[in-house]
This record gives sequence, structure tokens and C-alpha cells, in this order.
Amino acid sequence: MCKFCTPSNCTQLNFVMPSRMCINPIHNNKGLFHQSDNANSEERWAASSCAMDSLYDLELISNTVPVVFDNSETWHLALSTSLKLGSRGMAHVQKITRVDLKEKSQYSNILLINRTASPLAW
Repeated sequence: MCKFCTPSNCTQLNFVMPSRMCINPIHNNKGLFHQSDNANSEERWAASSCAMDSLYDLELISNTVPVVFDNSETWHLALSTSLKLGSRGMAHVQKITRVDLKEKSQYSNILLINRTASPLAW
């Protein structure tokens, strides 16, 4: 797996997946999940979310593209490295195809590319 050393030697694409997904009780009309009014924000998040690896077959997904969770050491290393690189570290793109990302030189040396096009996604 890519160790995110520098953009020039980083040729492997990785899919960054949230480590948890919201299953808030207000979205659950069956009432399977209950929330305590006395819980702090971390306890409420734990009670209203579930681990993504319990929802998806990560081995199957990783056969296509390696999966990195947003709470992993690998992701934190990539993010901190990209911040140090400035404009070469991160790009937020919209309506750019995978072919363009691979073939256009303007993207070839960028460490992280956010295809959601929303900086708020990170």
C-alpha cells in the first residue's frame, strides 16, 4: 500500500471511506435504536452510528481499489503530508473523469484528490 511519501512516487489510488455511518434514531421509523438524553456527544455518536466495515465487504471493494478508513494512521499521514505540500498536496475537483485524472499532467503530482468536489467532505 502507498505510504504517501511524496506525490512523485505515489502512483496507487486509494478509496478513503468514512469509518462510521450515521444511523440516527430520527431516521429509523422502527424504533430499533434508542438514545439517552444524558449521553455526551461521543456517546450519542457511538449510539447513532455503526462501523462501515460492518456494512460493506471491504475485501471485495479492495479487489478493485485499496480502502483506507478516515480514522486510520495511513489517512492521517496522507492528510498531514498533503497539507505540508501546499498546492501540490490536495485538489478538490468536480466533473473530472478518472481518465482525465490519470492522463492530465496537472493532476499527476497531487497527493490527494477530492472527487466529491466539496472541501467540507474533509
